[in-house]
Amino acid sequence: MKVQNVMTKLVGVIEPQNSILEAARKMKSMNVGALPVYCEKGLTGIITDRDIVVRSSAEGHNPHIVPVESVMTRTVTYVLDESEVEEAAMIMEQKQVRRLPVLNRENKLVGIISLGDIAWKCDNILAGDTLKKICSASD
Repeated sequence: MKVQNVMTKLVGVIEPQNSILEAARKMKSMNVGALPVYCEKGLTGIITDRDIVVRSSAEGHNPHIVPVESVMTRTVTYVLDESEVEEAAMIMEQKQVRRLPVLNRENKLVGIISLGDIAWKCDNILAGDTLKKICSASD
């Protein structure tokens, strides 16, 4: 099965200059744990709820004024929409992540795929095996 058949297509994004508070509020309103960071150049990073806690709150940053680009993950691992779901799972295992932005051939953001998407829409055994490998590699 292709990633484009499993991914979540309605993806919220945040711009690098937006505040951490804006990112947190957007995550809360959308009930998500990550937002791709997107600007006119395209995908420039990803910010997760963990980034906000570990790189911002724990460091005492003011979420009202500190921009997303200060705490986002700059090295973005992604998958193409035409890839097989198994390839997305393999990338998640290798990079120790639970979600991947999805780009098309023109490098435009078209979705995001998570372990939950794989479990719910495709193969819960694949999702479970992937999660197990992600967790065991971080021990």
